Amino acid sequence: MKYKLILISIIILLNCNNATLNNKNENQTFFVEFFYHNKGAKYPMRYTCGKLISGKTDSKPNYKKINNKEFTEKVISYYTNLKEAKDERFDARIHFLVHSQKGVDTICMGETFGIVVNGVTKEDSEEFINFIKNEIYK
Repeated sequence: MKYKLILISIIILLNCNNATLNNKNENQTFFVEFFYHNKGAKYPMRYTCGKLISGKTDSKPNYKKINNKEFTEKVISYYTNLKEAKDERFDARIHFLVHSQKGVDTICMGETFGIVVNGVTKEDSEEFINFIKNEIYK
């Protein structure tokens, strides 16, 4: 009888611990990482959607991470509703990685126009750009 009681207690403890870990992992899978240059900064060249690095301009990109599921879901809803576009000529000053349960999406955008999602040029959305800028330039 004691063995059954001990076994049941161990199973209950393991299940409670597993539920806590699952909840913690779910919250960690929804976050956004931003890499961006200072607002309004002038540089002698145009940045592309490639890796943001510090170069001859001595300009290190800023970094910000937002661990908020609601914010991440709002960002996802913005860029999933954008239509494809043809013009890709813009200065990609803001890059970000959106981490969700589906995977990681890569987005880059200009400070005033231009959006590329996972390598696909999208139509501009002033509302989306302003939403992102208001968050990172606080």
